[in-house]
Amino acid sequence: MFRLYSILIKKLTPHYLFICISFLSLFICGCSKTPDNPLKIGSNIWIGYEGFYLASDLNLFEDISVNLITYPSNTEVMRAYRQGGIDLACLTMDEALLLAQHEMSFKVVLILDFSHGGDVILGRGNIKRMTDLKGKPVGVENTALGALMLARALEIYEMKNDEITVIPLGVNDHESAFNDNIIDGVVTFEPVLSKLLSKGANVLFDSTQIPGEIIDVLIVRTEVLNHRYDELRKLLDGWFKALDYLLIDNPQKAATLASERKGIDSEQFLSSLEGIHLPDANENLLFFAGKKALFVQRISKLQSIMMKNDLLQKQIDPLSILDSRLLKPR
Repeated sequence: MFRLYSILIKKLTPHYLFICISFLSLFICGCSKTPDNPLKIGSNIWIGYEGFYLASDLNLFEDISVNLITYPSNTEVMRAYRQGGIDLACLTMDEALLLAQHEMSFKVVLILDFSHGGDVILGRGNIKRMTDLKGKPVGVENTALGALMLARALEIYEMKNDEITVIPLGVNDHESAFNDNIIDGVVTFEPVLSKLLSKGANVLFDSTQIPGEIIDVLIVRTEVLNHRYDELRKLLDGWFKALDYLLIDNPQKAATLASERKGIDSEQFLSSLEGIHLPDANENLLFFAGKKALFVQRISKLQSIMMKNDLLQKQIDPLSILDSRLLKPR
């Protein structure tokens, strides 16, 4: 039989031989297992999401394919999620609630970080207090976390919305708009925070004044959670390994890798970590546990604040969007 095939091949012209080989290659590929599509994760440049990029750099995502997609803003991340361009998204909890009021096709599976000073309202050098922004233009990503930060600052300092001029700005434009004197204040976060502080900006308000309200989470489509559970477990395992590397094993090396992405030096990156808390797996489990879980309480409080400030129109049952199945004690 083999000799017969050899004779036939010898009699084929190069053109027909190429066609036969091409069909044979397609047949072999069709018989082999087609690899799964990569898990597509969308995020902006916030330092609290760095663990995923570090895990990718260090090859900590065992036997799974992950595609990390960085967007100019969380507004763009939410748009990509709604349009089906990503499977998972790194968002603040208030942004997740905004998505949930229109659809319930996702679950919050992980707390990524708590902001404790990493989110701020800055003023230029001559502006020392929040009230100094009266009558001034303030840049803010008004369809995402920035709206909540600004609303809470105005509320705490007993200022009215019409006492400032809101300039809608994506995070990619915060630094240039501030440096070009287009705005006198800006609602922003790391790494823009470190860059503007180094140029003389003043902190007028930060997330330490609203403890527990700014929480970053990972959301995943319910369909993806149900059908790609094992891959998602490995994804979270890579995340927690990256946190160990960043916080315990080799902070300096991790900072060097991260600083290249963030456009700040490694010392600035390490300093910026002081403005967030990155919970481990055990702390995540503690927050997710039970109907009276700490996380449920935090979300309920956040919803009340958002509805009071007209940032949320529909009440969401926290338990309907939380899922701790991927979390295991470490």
